[in-house]
Amino acid sequence: MNSTPPTSSGRQLSLLDAVIIILTSCSILIFVFTIGAKFLGRDTFDKLPDFIKDSYSALWSAGAVAGGALAGSVVDALSRRESTKSNFVVYILVTTLLIMALIVGTIELSRSIEGPQFAVPTGATPIRVSKSTQQPVDFYLQNKLSGNPVRVRGSFEIKNGRLTGQVTESELDPMQGPGAPNVRLTTISIHVCFLAVRNGFPILTQLPEFPTEANREKISAMANLQTPYEIPEFKFSIPIEHIDNIAPPYLCAFIDGEQNAQLILF
Repeated sequence: MNSTPPTSSGRQLSLLDAVIIILTSCSILIFVFTIGAKFLGRDTFDKLPDFIKDSYSALWSAGAVAGGALAGSVVDALSRRESTKSNFVVYILVTTLLIMALIVGTIELSRSIEGPQFAVPTGATPIRVSKSTQQPVDFYLQNKLSGNPVRVRGSFEIKNGRLTGQVTESELDPMQGPGAPNVRLTTISIHVCFLAVRNGFPILTQLPEFPTEANREKISAMANLQTPYEIPEFKFSIPIEHIDNIAPPYLCAFIDGEQNAQLILF
């Protein structure tokens, strides 16, 4: 009586199978993360190293130029084999999820180990730039550490990627102690301050980087004033859709003067 050994209905992955799965998974990942970054208004994936961007540009270009022929040949080859054609989607899905978990885990681990311990300065108003406000929110800025003591009050709203507000009931007080410079202060401006990564290092950044007509108001006071100076009311508008912060952002203010004098308010 002749007997034949049982045959396996499946076959192990070949090198070609593994290459197709990995390339497909990487393409899906770069596409998903890029769309997600664009949806959140961040340019993180636009700053990838050139060798990664060039590799995927070449991959997508090849797919666009010869995609039909390549896809047809791969599908035809898979349909004629007994291998893993029925499980190919599962292999790609699992590989994609594993690589995605590795990327997210690496990011979270680096944040927990190397992330800067940063708190909003005393006297500042923390804000949530990623969430629109339902009604005006009051803010209060106060500087007590250097220069003239300043109190800045007002309210702000966040809608459609823009922070708008108004400064009211604000005052600049005489500098305490001797040595006040004889400098005229000329403008006050409202900014969004946040900690960002530049060239691999955390740097305190403000948006906009410099005062503009949309976020500043002219004043006329001496730094060595003898009586309190009432800061005029004014409105401000700041685009915030491109903020890429690694610590809580907050409202801050600058007072600029002649001879490059600058007083930072927290």
